[in-house]
Amino acid sequence: MTQNLPAHKTRCYRHRIEWGEEPHLIPCHLFYLSGCNLACRSCIAGEMARSTSHGELLTPEFFRQQHRWGIEQGARTIQWVGGEPGIHQDNLIQLMTEVPPQLPVVWKSNFYTHTPRWDDLNRLVTWFIADLKFGNNDCAQEECGRNDYWEVVTESLLAVYKIAPEKLMVRHLRRPGHDECCQDPVQRWCRAHLPKAHFSIGYGYTSPEVWPHNRPHPEPVSPNEETAITEILISRDGQLRIFGLSAEVREILNSFMPSPHDLYLPNHESPS
Repeated sequence: MTQNLPAHKTRCYRHRIEWGEEPHLIPCHLFYLSGCNLACRSCIAGEMARSTSHGELLTPEFFRQQHRWGIEQGARTIQWVGGEPGIHQDNLIQLMTEVPPQLPVVWKSNFYTHTPRWDDLNRLVTWFIADLKFGNNDCAQEECGRNDYWEVVTESLLAVYKIAPEKLMVRHLRRPGHDECCQDPVQRWCRAHLPKAHFSIGYGYTSPEVWPHNRPHPEPVSPNEETAITEILISRDGQLRIFGLSAEVREILNSFMPSPHDLYLPNHESPS
């Protein structure tokens, strides 16, 4: 399992302002960290989130600069997302200690961690958001290859609830066909063990078959060649992702945007 990556391995592959969160969190400045300790088949971010090689190094100077940009855009909070921030917890604790954020911090995690530092994080984080994905190990094993998922995640949830119940928010994304095996057990367990935590169920699940990175896809063509493959994806949160553009076209599109972060325009990576 990938845990606690060294500082030079922590990268941010994207950051943007988000409005689709709870009212007290928005507008929220999201930092997407590359790398994850789960390999969920339905992950909409795909390789961009799983691999630790994507993005820019999360240095103090990078964070200062982008954090300043977020404040200028009107952000009220910042949020560490992934990938999975838990595998970067040592680096993030060090970073937030060295460069204290000027906004409340949200820690959004899958809570699948064997070496947590909840006490240290509690001193730096205003809210913990747990993405409680499955209600049993069988579904977790099938979806993300973890047969100890339920025990590890519920232990982490209880640990955070013990030290900061008012900070804990639990989300569960409903998946078709998983009401009895996942949604119902998750609701019962949270009601019994986390009565003061905020709990919500999401209904925005999309089958992975519709996402381009899970479909057969031709090899990407270099943007330096005369012909290139372009693919456009509009995600459920409204983000526009364009793959396969030439450097000249990317520059033109960025010049029309209020912020370069409104579009995701990789050099020539494919979402496959």
